[in-house]
Amino acid sequence: MNDAATHPEITTWPGNASLIAAPPWTLRGQAVVLITVARRRAALDPGEGRFGTVAFIDYAESDVGPYRELLRARRWVRAGGRIGPNVDPIWVTSEASAVSGRANWGLSKLVATINRDPSAAGGAETWIARDAHGPLGTLRHRPVGRALGVAKPGWLGRMQTLAAGQLFHTPITVRGTVRRTQIDTLSLDPERVIDLGRHRVVAAFAITDGLMTFHAADVQPAPR
Repeated sequence: MNDAATHPEITTWPGNASLIAAPPWTLRGQAVVLITVARRRAALDPGEGRFGTVAFIDYAESDVGPYRELLRARRWVRAGGRIGPNVDPIWVTSEASAVSGRANWGLSKLVATINRDPSAAGGAETWIARDAHGPLGTLRHRPVGRALGVAKPGWLGRMQTLAAGQLFHTPITVRGTVRRTQIDTLSLDPERVIDLGRHRVVAAFAITDGLMTFHAADVQPAPR
């Protein structure tokens, strides 16, 4: 579940512990969420599920201030009698978010540059993410669907993270407005984010007026 083997900097970058903001966190913003499915079961890597998620998120408000992120949920897992997404890794534009994410929820957060341009012609929006190792992803999309309100209570699925011999179960409360969106351009680093030659995007959604609460994690020893 942990991505440190692929990204050794996850365990070697110490960060600044004084930046840690304790949970719960309340975040407001908007996002683009891509649902993916593997083209063939034989194409799956260890720790990778058939279904996954990639998301570009722009938090206008959080407990450590505004920041943006790119994440991948590699699979849904059952651990400790609970089901939820395994999100690993995450790239964020805030060192405080990176350090806090590791300390509070066991998340493998790395610092990157993520730009969002919501003012492209024809109602399109463009995202570009990169870090010190090179490009991570580029997305251009345009919302086309009817807006619908959605909500998820904290008890319905919990984020599952394995780090440093501990299993973090994190309740997340979500609500917002969702629209279907059309992808015009998409490229993602096949080694570090997702290989679009082995996975395809089956649905894409734009989320506005998003409100998320990351509650304190229930931390237990990792199952042997």
